[in-house]
Amino acid sequence: MSLDSVEKLVFPKTPYYDEVLNLVLNNTQKGIVFTNERNEIIYVNKTFTDITGYSFEEVKGKTPKVLQSGIQPSNFYEEMKREVLENGYWNGTLWNRTKNGEIYLQELEIYAFRNKEGKIENFLGIISKFSEEEMVKVSGSLDIEYYDPLTSLPNRLLFEKRLHSTLQLLKRIDTNAALIFFQVQNYHDINETYGLLFGDLLLKRLAKRLENNLPMNSMLARWNGTTFAYIMEGYRDQKDIEKVIEKFSKILTSTFVINGISLNISVKFGVAMHESSQEMIDVCTFLKMAKKALVQAKKRDVLYCFYDQSMEMNGHYVIIESDIIRAIKNKEFVLYYQPLLTTDSKELAGFEALIRWHHPTEGLITPGNFIPLAEKSGLINDIGEYVFREACEQQVRWRKSGYGDLLVSVNLSMNQFQDDSLVNYIARTLQETGANPNYISIELTESSFSEDVENTIIKLKQLSELGITIAIDDFGTGYSSLGYLIDFPIHTIKIDRTFIKVIEENEKIEAIVRAINSMAKALDIKVVAEGIETDTQFELVKQLECDIVQGFLFDRPQEPKIIEQKWLANKL
Repeated sequence: MSLDSVEKLVFPKTPYYDEVLNLVLNNTQKGIVFTNERNEIIYVNKTFTDITGYSFEEVKGKTPKVLQSGIQPSNFYEEMKREVLENGYWNGTLWNRTKNGEIYLQELEIYAFRNKEGKIENFLGIISKFSEEEMVKVSGSLDIEYYDPLTSLPNRLLFEKRLHSTLQLLKRIDTNAALIFFQVQNYHDINETYGLLFGDLLLKRLAKRLENNLPMNSMLARWNGTTFAYIMEGYRDQKDIEKVIEKFSKILTSTFVINGISLNISVKFGVAMHESSQEMIDVCTFLKMAKKALVQAKKRDVLYCFYDQSMEMNGHYVIIESDIIRAIKNKEFVLYYQPLLTTDSKELAGFEALIRWHHPTEGLITPGNFIPLAEKSGLINDIGEYVFREACEQQVRWRKSGYGDLLVSVNLSMNQFQDDSLVNYIARTLQETGANPNYISIELTESSFSEDVENTIIKLKQLSELGITIAIDDFGTGYSSLGYLIDFPIHTIKIDRTFIKVIEENEKIEAIVRAINSMAKALDIKVVAEGIETDTQFELVKQLECDIVQGFLFDRPQEPKIIEQKWLANKL
């Protein structure tokens, strides 16, 4: 749509033309902002003031940048500008900030007006602010990467952008902000007792309860797992924050009734505060402070803790997207290897390659602390390509050291598997490194397989034709496991560790594992039992005739040098 396509209505130039025009503009429900060729504001209507809190005198001569929230990236505005200059029109949804700091969602239309020579002389902006109900509906369809699919709350990526916006506000006006992390403490027990689907329902109910009780100038996000993050602006003192925590605690600890089952949860809170008068901090530092306070609340077994300097030596590192980008660039990721053993003789059958992060200040960071963010931010493919290449190169190094060809199993994420360039990348990497594809296994979770069964089969067959072994990881946790074995060229299945964990106490789980083994043998598929931690578990999976075992009972993931000393020295 452009200005040329707008139906033109000619209003008669009567003596009261200006009065009528002013009356119309100030009684519309949409905000109007008019700027000159330099995008400096020369007119706003009453609704603009109602929406933004800014009077004309306060914004006259300024650009609409005064409204920016900091949530949209700079390239968002660059693309907006390009489209307006090229097409004379832009329409979209974005987050802006009012004079008093409130973040709001709006729809914006921009028109460019050109003179007879084709030069832009003015811009017209038409603003529509969404109501709270409309905001809930629209935000879910804005950009799926910014919202948690389970709870529909903002995720950590959007929350970090909002946090950046809050800290920028503290630079401009005299106010303050509190960042609160809180975590459900007994969620694991609930999952163990009632199952994962029950736990998911609980998190949905929890999020809905809180959403209905959020004050203005705040945002609640699902950070990860059972941890949530909350930012509030403009509190009076610490007692205000304590009241919010007590309110949240009361809401969350009230009895939940799910599928006729009543249960209660417990929560812990960690709080960091910052004021305009204090030295400016960045998003990463603010997050660290609140996370450290949460750690202390759990250690002291109290409802909440406020951050103070004494916690500096005791906190957990909070990872943000820029940390991962730097780690990829500086090659801080490394591979550890965990042995796979034959069940009948405990002979070495190969290794699973597992990524670790050697952080320059925080030491070794396990994948559970950075892989979820890498997946959401789109960096998982970069990490995955590094893992596959490094695993291939390690296989070659071991061969050249005289250990022979050793099976190396590599995990692929859903994003990697669904990338159209995957097969070409793997084929090229095998050729460039000289790795033996017959001793490379790719582990995929069931979620990696798209609904497009035909394309999935084609891709798996292409990988198999390269000589690579295909394994399904966490087998049994999805709903379509049996269908995969029939339709797809699968060579190995790895029984989910949650089955192994309870196999000693649960006869039904034992029966399921026995059935999986019987079916796999009929289909000529090998079975790996992972997560073996006790001798009893090992004896059970041995009786059930699993082919391969893996777990802490035999060894933890280790660096290549330690692997060579413990597992490969006798091969020379």
